[in-house]
Amino acid sequence: MKVSETTAHVSRRGLLASVALGSLAGCVGTRPEASPSSAPQAPRPSFPGPTTLASTPSPPTVGLEKVPIYTPDRSEVEPACKVAAINAVSTALTWSPETGGADAALARLVALGAGTRARTDLKALTGRQIASSFRAVYPQYGGLSNDLTSASVMIVGEQVSQSGPDADVERRGLTMDVRLKRSSKDWQVVAVHNAALPSPQGNGTALARRVLAEKRLLLPDLAQADIKAGFIDERLLSLLKALSQRWDLHVQVLKSGHPRNVFPTNRVSNHTRGRAVDIWEIDGIPVIRAPKALWRSLMLAASARGATEIGGPGDVGKVADRTPFFTNAVHQDHVHIGFEASYGQTPPRR
Repeated sequence: MKVSETTAHVSRRGLLASVALGSLAGCVGTRPEASPSSAPQAPRPSFPGPTTLASTPSPPTVGLEKVPIYTPDRSEVEPACKVAAINAVSTALTWSPETGGADAALARLVALGAGTRARTDLKALTGRQIASSFRAVYPQYGGLSNDLTSASVMIVGEQVSQSGPDADVERRGLTMDVRLKRSSKDWQVVAVHNAALPSPQGNGTALARRVLAEKRLLLPDLAQADIKAGFIDERLLSLLKALSQRWDLHVQVLKSGHPRNVFPTNRVSNHTRGRAVDIWEIDGIPVIRAPKALWRSLMLAASARGATEIGGPGDVGKVADRTPFFTNAVHQDHVHIGFEASYGQTPPRR
């Protein structure tokens, strides 16, 4: 189901009056673990990192169904990195009067090792609510350094909050680019960039409206807003419309919310130019645990329709006289599809 772009108001007193659920720190919607991907694994550093989720008090919640605690898949390149990112965001955005409020939640970030900049960034998301909870949809890599000591983890999720005992419960979709550094012991969140919703420009093109109406294309708030604002290349919109006739596709990010540059370089990403999409789930199966035949078919179909930059868990090879495919540690958990400014160019290894 798509998350609506506008803030939804549900029942009054709901967030404070309902019964408490289990801890939401580090929650995402996951499915039972399947066999690991057959993609080659990137080398891992010799020192271990934390793979357990932080335990934080949970506020009473409404409308956020209890979802499984996020468990890194066996095929994850650096599972502790994603756990650290989710822990920080969930801890900062999960509180109630009974658990000490937003200030207490932010104080708990210290115990997680979050840096000063990260605590300031997350404080900006707390507002004046008296209760809040956060549910992550999926943590996807936006980038990993070659030595696996710095990373970008993009978290798409939903915050449910209430500004007062008699106020409506409000919901908002969030897409956050969480930056992390790794020391000799563990991952530390050093910054959290929350992308703002761009303003719509009219009703969009006819193609944009058709893409937004496609039921098999699951788009978070920010991706929908990108399309409505006219930020997305028509070639990419046409491709998404075509691919969604064959597969259910869960998009993580289009333009807004993705690192501006190809991490960790100074090359501007095709996402920033509105010419790329990241897909983290195909037909209900996360790419990280999908069979090779599934993501390979999607990558080949994207190439057949002209995409010039296609990354995924494995290198598909050469098609005709073009070699649009690539793979690396970052793309084990999603399929990246993009277009260069003009055809015939050699795509950068994004």
